[in-house]
Formats: sequence, structure tokens, C-alpha cells
Amino acid sequence: MNHKVRRALIVEDDVYMRKLIRIAVEMCGCKEVVEVDNGSLFFRGTNLERQESGAIAKNTSDIVFLDWLMPDFDGMACARRIRSGAVDGLDADVPIIMLTGNAGAEGKQLAADAGVNVFLTKPLNVQEMSAAIRSVV
Repeated sequence: MNHKVRRALIVEDDVYMRKLIRIAVEMCGCKEVVEVDNGSLFFRGTNLERQESGAIAKNTSDIVFLDWLMPDFDGMACARRIRSGAVDGLDADVPIIMLTGNAGAEGKQLAADAGVNVFLTKPLNVQEMSAAIRSVV
């Protein structure tokens, strides 16, 4: 790994999946993890956190995990918004790992078109997640 993941952002509606991702990023040396359970809360929360403490703007995430299917604002929409540069405090080039229960070539292509670096199909384990993290940082 070229550098350690200091800060990870997890946008995932399944609490158990968030725990698995947290374990994997902590195994890779991550010290700070921000968890949000849906895409619309991610954008609302990012703006609130930035306004209240400057935490997002000062400490941009080194990696972002997105679930594809979430209520209100899905992972594909989140990825496109991040890549557009419209998210304060997140580098438009931040590595994005997308997780989904929807396997298939079409899904992988949609994710690639949205700017996703790694597309993983659930279920998966900590070792697969750690390998994905190492592949992008």
C-alpha cells in the first residue's frame, strides 16, 4: 500500500455491512471512519459537519465506500456527484469502492461510467474488502 488510509467514509444502509467495512479499513491502518446510512444523509451530514467544525474540509477522506441501492439517494448518484467535484471537502479523485447485491456486467459498466474504482458484489468477506482497499490506495 502506498499510503495509509487515515480517514474513510462509508455510505451504506446495512449496519452489518458498515461493520465489515469498518473492520477492513481499520485493518489497513485507518484511524477515523465516518458512517452514514443513506446517500441523502451523506450530503446533508457533510454540509452540516463542514459548517459546524470544518472536519470534512480539513480532513478529506482517503477512500469512500458506497452501497449501490439505498433509500433516497443511491450509490451511483453519490459517485457521480463526488466525481463532479460538487461535494465540499471530498477530492473528486478520491478512490470509490461500490458494494452491491446486484452482480453483472451491466452493473459494473454503470459503476465504471459513474467513476467507481472497484465494484464488489455482496456477500463478501473482510479479506476481499481489504484487498480492494489495497488495490486503490
